[in-house]
Amino acid sequence: MDKIAFSGNVMYMDFRYNYLCDTVRALENLISSFKKKNEEIDYYDGLFLLEDSEQTYGLAFIAMQNYIYGSIYDHLNALISESNVSEDLFEKSFQGRQKLKQLIWKNYIPKSGNTEKNDVKYIELVICLANYYKHRDEVNGLDKSTLKILTKLDKNFNENNFKLDDSPIINGIELISKNWDLMEIVENIKSWREKLWDSNGHPIP
Repeated sequence: MDKIAFSGNVMYMDFRYNYLCDTVRALENLISSFKKKNEEIDYYDGLFLLEDSEQTYGLAFIAMQNYIYGSIYDHLNALISESNVSEDLFEKSFQGRQKLKQLIWKNYIPKSGNTEKNDVKYIELVICLANYYKHRDEVNGLDKSTLKILTKLDKNFNENNFKLDDSPIINGIELISKNWDLMEIVENIKSWREKLWDSNGHPIP
């Protein structure tokens, strides 16, 4: 049988997906080990389980955020290569990185679909939760955009009044996966990535 030649853009090939899956499965195994400790070790109570799990879910969101941004990078580079425009000229045409950042949020995030609460986009929430986990302990506090989304989800959110059982990580994962299934979230993010390309593997402008 003759091989079917791939005529799309090489950036269409999702080389990031398998690594993300391996990372997330390893984190899921870690969470399973916490649950086992909770069942077998007296001192390791529900609070220990929640604290360790919350941090592990936070790491998973960071891995997912890297995949999302990497997917955007792949798509933008494919657009650049197919329109024969240099990357430098491409960025300058949007008057610097801030304009490019605005373009990314306008063109990529709305394609992700809404979560069930307060019109926060699915992909936007994953990015927000990753940023929250990365920056919550910093002296300067959270970024305004992160605070805006967290306040949308919970009008009583206060970054200076942290309660583990009301953590945005815990509330957030419950919102985007009722079974707290990290691989379900990964598959939804992969589906979002696929919407950036046509059926022949070319980037959709």
